[in-house]
Amino acid sequence: MKNLVITLVFAFTTLSVSAQFYGGFYHADPDAWVDKEPYFACKNSYVYNGWGQNLQNISLVINGTDMYAFPFVWEYGKYITIGKANGINFTFGDTVSLYWGNQCIGTWKYIPSSASSGTRIRGGKNASKVFKSVWKYIRRIR
Repeated sequence: MKNLVITLVFAFTTLSVSAQFYGGFYHADPDAWVDKEPYFACKNSYVYNGWGQNLQNISLVINGTDMYAFPFVWEYGKYITIGKANGINFTFGDTVSLYWGNQCIGTWKYIPSSASSGTRIRGGKNASKVFKSVWKYIRRIR
C-alpha cells in the first residue's frame, strides 16, 4: 500500500510540473523539397512564486563558438527566434545553448528528421492548403 501511495504521488507530481523553457528547432518552409529553412525558437514559461517572470541578460551560444546576446527583456510567454533571418544556416548536428546570465538553461541539437514542422511560430498558412484552395477556385471558374 505504501509503494502504491508513493507511486501515485510521484505520478501526479510529474504530471503537474511544466517546463520553464520550451525550445526546439522548426522549419520555416516545411513543404520545401531542399531548403526547409530551419530556425530555433524558445518560449519563456518561467514562473516564480506563482508569477510569470520577464528575464534579462539572455544569450544564445551556437556550436560553442558564436554568441548572440539579446539586449531586450524576454517577456513571459514570448518567443525568441534565431535562424536564417539572423544570418545563421543550421545544419545537421548544430547545437544551441540558452544562457541566462552565467547559467546554462538548456541545450538543443538540430536533427532535421526530428524538427517540428507542424507548429509554425512565425505564422503564415500552409503552402499546400493555399495551393489546394486556389486550384478548387480555378476549377469552379471553368
